[in-house]
Amino acid sequence: MAAGDEGRGSNWALAAVTDFAKALSSGGLASAIAKTAVAPFERVKLLLQTQTLVVGHRPYTNVLDAFVRIPREQGVLSFWRGNLMNVSRIVPSYALRFSLLDKYQKMAEYGLSPGAPLPLSRQMAAGALSGFTTVLVTFPLDLLRTQMSARLEAGAKVADLGYVATARDIVSREGVSGLYRGVTISSLEITPYVAISLGGYQWLKSKLPEDSPYGGMWMKLGGGWLTGITASLICYPIDTLKRHLMLQGTRGFEGSHFAVETAAAAAKATPFSPTTFSMIGVYAKGMYQEGGVRVFYRGCLLNAFKSAPAASLTFYLNDALRELVFSQK
Repeated sequence: MAAGDEGRGSNWALAAVTDFAKALSSGGLASAIAKTAVAPFERVKLLLQTQTLVVGHRPYTNVLDAFVRIPREQGVLSFWRGNLMNVSRIVPSYALRFSLLDKYQKMAEYGLSPGAPLPLSRQMAAGALSGFTTVLVTFPLDLLRTQMSARLEAGAKVADLGYVATARDIVSREGVSGLYRGVTISSLEITPYVAISLGGYQWLKSKLPEDSPYGGMWMKLGGGWLTGITASLICYPIDTLKRHLMLQGTRGFEGSHFAVETAAAAAKATPFSPTTFSMIGVYAKGMYQEGGVRVFYRGCLLNAFKSAPAASLTFYLNDALRELVFSQK
C-alpha cells in the first residue's frame, strides 16, 4: 500500500513538473514571436524616452522623425538592435508570468464554489502577484538590456556592450546591488501592468461564449488589445521614470548633479524601503519641474500602439500553444 502511495505521489509530481514546463515553453515562445514582430516600435520608444539624457544628441522631434532618422543614421537593422537581449529577457519573464499565474489563480479560487469563474478583482490580484514575483527574478536582464541599447545611442564601442562587459562595468562601479538599480520602481510599474493586462484578459476571456462562430480568435485578440492598451496608458509614466532612474549617471548620460545624486540614493537604498520611495518621489518631482507632465509621456502613443498588439498576440499565441502542447500525451 505504501509503495502504491509512493508511486502515485511520484506520478503526480512528475505530471506537475511536466505541466509547468509546458506552460513555460508556451508562454516563452509566444512572447518571443510577438516581441520580435514589434521590436522596431520598442526601439524607437526607448530612444524617445531616454534621449534627453544623451550628451550631444540631436533630439528626435517626434515619432516620425525617429523612424526616418534611425535607419538613415544607424541602418535598418538597428531597429532590432538589442532585440536578442530583449527576447532573452522577455522569454523567461513571460514564461514565468504565465506559469505563475496558473498557481496564483488556484490560490485565488479559495472560498469560491468549485468551478466558479474568478471575479475581476481576483484575476487582477493573481496577475499582480505573478508580475511582482517575476520581476524580482528577471530584473537584472531588464537593466542590462536598457543600458546596452541606450549606450549604443550614446556612441559606446560595440566591444563594450556585451552582456558580460555591461554587467562587469556596472558591478565594478556599484557592486552587485547595481544590477538591481530601479527594482522598486520596476515592481511598481510591472505589478499593475500585469494585473490590468493579463488579469483583465483572463477575466474577459472567461466571459466569451465558447461556441463563438469565429472560434473566439478575434474576440481574444480584441480582448488582449483592449487590456494591453489600457495597461500601457495607465502605467507608461512609471515606465519612463524607471528608465530615467536606470540610466541616470551612466556613462554617456548626464543630468543635473541633484538628479544624479537622487537617482544614486534611490539605487543604493534598500529596495522597497521608505527611503527608496522618498527618493523616487523626489526624482519624479524634479522631472516634472524640468519638463512638466509631457516628460512622462514621451513616446506614450507609440508605446500604446506597440504594446497593445504585442500583448494581444502574446496572450492569444500562449492560449493556442498551450492547447497544442497540453493535447500531446
